[in-house]
Amino acid sequence: ELINIDLSLQLHQRRYRHNFDYQLIDHIDQLMLPKLSLQPFVENYIKHGFDSSKKENRLTVYATETTNHYVLKIVENGKGMDQDKLEHIQQKLNDDIPYSENIGISNSFRRIKHLY
Repeated sequence: ELINIDLSLQLHQRRYRHNFDYQLIDHIDQLMLPKLSLQPFVENYIKHGFDSSKKENRLTVYATETTNHYVLKIVENGKGMDQDKLEHIQQKLNDDIPYSENIGISNSFRRIKHLY
């Protein structure tokens, strides 16, 4: 999974040489992740959050370990999302009902939830 994300971000970094930087924290590659589980979130940032007029676009993917599980985090300094839209997406994900918006994120969320 991280190899695919890394390749995708390398292409984006080459396109926007001075405007984009990313970091994949190494220990995350030890986790068993379903293929294409994080990629939709990264693509969502590139499509909706990346601001080519901004000089310091940044994306970091990492995991933190707690006593009985890992927390995967994708942190970025993109354009952001208004609170109503965020709550709408969270509600749809929590209802576990497929919908036509955010298909990649919805599928990833459901697969991760089902597996873990």
